[in-house]
Amino acid sequence: MNSPSVKCEILEILKLSGIKAGDAVLDFGCGPGEYTVPAAAIVGNRGIVYAFDTDMRKLENVKRKAEDRKLENVVVLQAARNGSIGVEDESLAVVLLFDVLHEYYFPSVESRRDVLCDIHRVLKPNALLLVHPTHIDQSKLVNEIQRAGFQFQDTYTGNLMHDGNCRRSSILTFRRLP
Repeated sequence: MNSPSVKCEILEILKLSGIKAGDAVLDFGCGPGEYTVPAAAIVGNRGIVYAFDTDMRKLENVKRKAEDRKLENVVVLQAARNGSIGVEDESLAVVLLFDVLHEYYFPSVESRRDVLCDIHRVLKPNALLLVHPTHIDQSKLVNEIQRAGFQFQDTYTGNLMHDGNCRRSSILTFRRLP
């Protein structure tokens, strides 16, 4: 549960991290849409947010949340068995990897590298990869991301959602190298 004294700053952190109006964004492993819906509000009608997950029930819930908020720019994508992201090469401005790129979902370095390679494929050159690192050694993850063709940019800290709770945490930002 959220502590009454802790206010989540999701919208503010996403804006600070670089999401802006008109962007095409992918929320990889979107879960309940805690970041999908705020991202859709930021990008507005000229932008689009792809909610990407393996669980169709979660995706249906995200779509319902977006519709309840009159957001028509959320597109749900169910992850294929091979895990490939079903969007065109170099079509996205931002990818969110929040609480997903860790050893529980991707136990091997190779499986994480495959995800990062596909993300590199769908991001435009110099586009943003935003990572909320959880359940994995942060320095290890940063090294893996950099080896996959991304350059570390900055860290933004605030009160973020994690496992249904609002707590102080950080988002790491990377740029896709050409």
